Amino acid sequence: RPIYERLRKRQVLEQYREFMSPLKLQRALTVMLTGCNGVINAVYQGGRISYCYELIAATERQVAETNVLPGFRREDAIVGGFVSTLLHETGHAIFNLLDIPIFGREEDAADAIAAYVSLQFGKTTARRILTGTAFVWRASELSKQGRRTRQFEDYSDEHGTDAQRFYNTLCIAHGSDLVERGDTFADFVGLLPEGRRGQCIREDTHVKHS
Repeated sequence: RPIYERLRKRQVLEQYREFMSPLKLQRALTVMLTGCNGVINAVYQGGRISYCYELIAATERQVAETNVLPGFRREDAIVGGFVSTLLHETGHAIFNLLDIPIFGREEDAADAIAAYVSLQFGKTTARRILTGTAFVWRASELSKQGRRTRQFEDYSDEHGTDAQRFYNTLCIAHGSDLVERGDTFADFVGLLPEGRRGQCIREDTHVKHS
């Protein structure tokens, strides 16, 4: 209930609807926040995005328990994690409703759409969403490492590992800076291994082209 009241007060779904209004779909897309009987998830299925309150609560717990690296803010992680997940599921909806073919994993493509759309919000908001998203992936990976050692089967999931999604998010952000000759994410470059940095312009350009 407190999560519902907080999100309603912020009018998150109303703002989402307004921002996504240029997207023209042949069929209606329903987006709802809902209780999921303890299941921690957000999913697109059958013309509807269902975002579980349980996922929001779990993300808030992970963020609270994770140490903060310089430049990151817990507050941004809560907002960024929520927005990027909603945009990720919107990506799945777009692929389905517009019948877009995808080479490669759909989960990676949905992550890329979320990052691309986030960059359209303006520098301040884009920084908040993308660094917040990266914080959430880092917190999730550290949480899993804290519970147990990764097993071989962990890599069979349709999603990349949370650590990979952390680096993918930062790379698109860094690539955008390089293409736009900006410095919105300049203080996070050091978190990307040098070998990955050289790919970020190409990755950002690929996302924009797609």
